[in-house]
Amino acid sequence: SSVARFLNHLSLSDNPPAVVWGANNFPQLLPFPGRWICWDKRTDRRADKMLGWPFELAWSNTTGYGIMLRCQHGGVLNVNSDKVHARRSHPTEKPVPMLVELLETLKLPKNATIVDPFAGSGSTLRAAKELGYNSIGVEIEERYCVAAERALAQETLF
Repeated sequence: SSVARFLNHLSLSDNPPAVVWGANNFPQLLPFPGRWICWDKRTDRRADKMLGWPFELAWSNTTGYGIMLRCQHGGVLNVNSDKVHARRSHPTEKPVPMLVELLETLKLPKNATIVDPFAGSGSTLRAAKELGYNSIGVEIEERYCVAAERALAQETLF
């Protein structure tokens, strides 16, 4: 499959750092070693009753210990908005504050370019912008390209 071919190219020594969300669905295809990243979406037990998964996993071809990121983001609420009941722009949207923390944890060189081949509503691109990185996003659906453009046009996130 194309996923398997892509993952075979993610060696630790030859390629730039990569983070693959949802990699727990195909661990047998991942090169070894690597490290796991866990995003705890609930952050406290009371929130565990919210809709959706309480966590998401990603795999990275970087070295080091596993990474735990905690950022509340449950049900249909969008943590990126100042409106309490704002809907997400994309069904698998990641919160920009969590992605900022992840990029900081990876300690990328300041001249790095962040590439998101599944850009969705642009959360990764927005996090890269917050940290001063260049970024490239690829998205097949026009409505999400429009949402990403809006996210990138904002002057400040918080």
